[in-house]
Amino acid sequence: IRSAVDASRSIGDKGVVLVGVFPEFAGIQYENFMAVANKMRTDYDFFHTSDASILPRGDLTVKGPLLRLFKPFDELFVDSQDFDDDAIKKFIEVSGFPTVVTFDADPTNHKFIERYYSTPSAKAMLFLRFSDDRVETFKSQMHEAARQLSGNNISFLIGDVSTADRAFEYFGLKESDVPLLLVLASTGKYLNPTMEPDQLIPWMKQYIVEA
Repeated sequence: IRSAVDASRSIGDKGVVLVGVFPEFAGIQYENFMAVANKMRTDYDFFHTSDASILPRGDLTVKGPLLRLFKPFDELFVDSQDFDDDAIKKFIEVSGFPTVVTFDADPTNHKFIERYYSTPSAKAMLFLRFSDDRVETFKSQMHEAARQLSGNNISFLIGDVSTADRAFEYFGLKESDVPLLLVLASTGKYLNPTMEPDQLIPWMKQYIVEA
């Protein structure tokens, strides 16, 4: 990336993008970055630059070596200075995954949904109509639940009923029960139908105590 125009074109507001900032394009950190980029390029976009001031977010004065991950969710960007091969991969996989996955018609979210359902953790899924005037409050409560319960091996998802037909059929859910919170765990299936936003966190905490 050589200019702010290049940066704005390359770093959009849809997918996860990695930018390596290097004072020169040489050395072990640069080589490790390029090696990981070549392996993971099918899932993520990788770029490199020597001028952090052209990037859209983050400290614009850094000289590097530094890895900056841009994402259209959560805190929008994260930095790392650990250029060990495995550390780069873990940084991308952890920081490049939403705190709360969104299940809707946006194709950008599809790979996150696939990964969400493939993980072995318990799954907390909130389904409602995104036209519901409480949707932002529900989203805020889900993010707060994910933050408070981060040590309990639970993955969080919020889904729009209009795009979740197959999920409802698969899990045996009824559209008349939305907003509903479903938890799938090794101990069983737990359901809280027609819930209010302020019930979400207390119910999740009670589930953890009883599960």
